[in-house]
Amino acid sequence: MKMTSPEKQSIIEHLEELRRCLIICIVAVFVFSSIAFMLFSEDVILKMEIDLLDKYEGVKVIATSFMEAIMVRFKVSMFFGIYFSLPVIMYQFFRFVMPALYANERKSMLIILPASLILFTLGALFAYAVLLPVIVKFLIGFTFPIAEPYLKLTELISFIALFTFMMGVIFQWPLITAVLSNFGVVSPKTWSEKRRHAIVVCFIVGAFITDPTLVSQILVAIPMIILYEIGILTAKIVWKG
Repeated sequence: MKMTSPEKQSIIEHLEELRRCLIICIVAVFVFSSIAFMLFSEDVILKMEIDLLDKYEGVKVIATSFMEAIMVRFKVSMFFGIYFSLPVIMYQFFRFVMPALYANERKSMLIILPASLILFTLGALFAYAVLLPVIVKFLIGFTFPIAEPYLKLTELISFIALFTFMMGVIFQWPLITAVLSNFGVVSPKTWSEKRRHAIVVCFIVGAFITDPTLVSQILVAIPMIILYEIGILTAKIVWKG
């Protein structure tokens, strides 16, 4: 079927709008990443080393190449650049999809997007301030009897970044369940019936983002299980079935 001229124009306009939104998002990430690199990336790395490792004598962070330190600073700067750009990215996303949404859906988006950012922040802070110190203490306690721990800077920062990011994503769960139940996709009863499967998944994810030791899995799985139960409660509150 051949498209009419107005239809072609509409598609071109949408593509142009998408291109504009993507450019704005990329520029925002670049600007915030540059600011982070110049102003505080080094201080953030030093603070992470102090917060997690300073209390343990004999633990040293090493760089095994000339480029390792600056590449780590780039990674940290990019992480914070993306995070600080999230309000811009969310606004551009909302602006792009808004014409296709109904009024009630627009109102929902205005709640969902800020809530998602808040939950991600809470998850990342919880991972850094509560879980990581305990996990690091446990792992170093296993290392000292048989070896002197020398930690590569790249591996240390990558572990911290991955762990905090994954916990930020995991903290989205109550919001996901609320949205799916609010739109009638999944009922609270279904979430409750899948509780046993969810617990198994929690332990699997715990092993994936930390290490295969049982203690680390439990430390990660317990908050995830609690979040799942909170998700069931939010689903019951908003369920319209």
